[in-house]
Amino acid sequence: MPSDSTAPPWDELVPSVLAGLALFLFGLRHLGQSLQEVAGERMKRSIAAATDNRLLGLLVGLVATTLLDSSSATIIIVISLVRAGQISFPQALGVILGSNIGTTVSSQIYAFDAMKYYAPALLLAGFLLHVLGRGERWKGYGAVALSLGLVFFSLNFIGDTMKPLGDYRPLRDWLVGQSSASGVLVGAAITAIIQSSSATVGIAVKMAKEGIMPLGAGIAIMLGAEVGTCADVMVASIGRERAALRTGLFQLLLNVITVALGIPLVGLLGRLVEATSGDVGRQIANAHILFNTAGALLFLPFTPWIARLLERLLPDRPRREAPGGAAALRLSDT
Repeated sequence: MPSDSTAPPWDELVPSVLAGLALFLFGLRHLGQSLQEVAGERMKRSIAAATDNRLLGLLVGLVATTLLDSSSATIIIVISLVRAGQISFPQALGVILGSNIGTTVSSQIYAFDAMKYYAPALLLAGFLLHVLGRGERWKGYGAVALSLGLVFFSLNFIGDTMKPLGDYRPLRDWLVGQSSASGVLVGAAITAIIQSSSATVGIAVKMAKEGIMPLGAGIAIMLGAEVGTCADVMVASIGRERAALRTGLFQLLLNVITVALGIPLVGLLGRLVEATSGDVGRQIANAHILFNTAGALLFLPFTPWIARLLERLLPDRPRREAPGGAAALRLSDT
């Protein structure tokens, strides 16, 4: 075990952490794909049927994101429903707010110490179901379990690999010395690069549980992840119809405004969650759900006015296409 002044073996630690991160992102990506294959169509019908009420739409977005393990997947489904005319743009905003709460469920799961014991069982059960299962449904359930097991296993691997950093004082001093704003920028940059807020928050939770990440830095990075997660939806919205662009812009404005309001309150949020648990990793996960829930409830009453404002700023284009335009549109939607 290195002393406070001795550098850890970077030549071993960095490749191992990168390998663990690659497995983690691979597991997350396949988990989302598997969940969409198993429940995507039913989820789409449920969202379309339950968005007349803003609060109900929020609850539907929460449940959908929890089951699909991806706020981006939920928002993409919402965009497709708006474009198909099955729900209106104002109705979609409640679902998007709910998806922001639903994305915090994964951080709660990552904060459980028992996760390391579930990973091998999920890997084995998922593999057997996927290989031996009768019918596509059982194979799909196997793919979900296998992907979830890989997510848990790789996150634990990353945490175990980073344990020597807990005794490396320069890193601890650097993390403690970071301002809330710089922590937000770090979290946003990491999330934009790896395209997964779950991965950013999950690693922050794991580092905190290993004694590496202090609470203030963990909360700031979590706030940054909320901004960085908008990148993939915004990129997916570019060049699409105005409904898709308005949806991506709403998520970006929601997260940027709530994070801007949250930066001065990092200290207060930290004191609140310190009372909820003695485990710093659990405190970061609790801060995640508290912050996102407060932000969603803050915006929920104003969604009709926000929708009208965005529709004025980004009105629908006239339905006029050059020859071949419809075919080009269809190709761009795949």
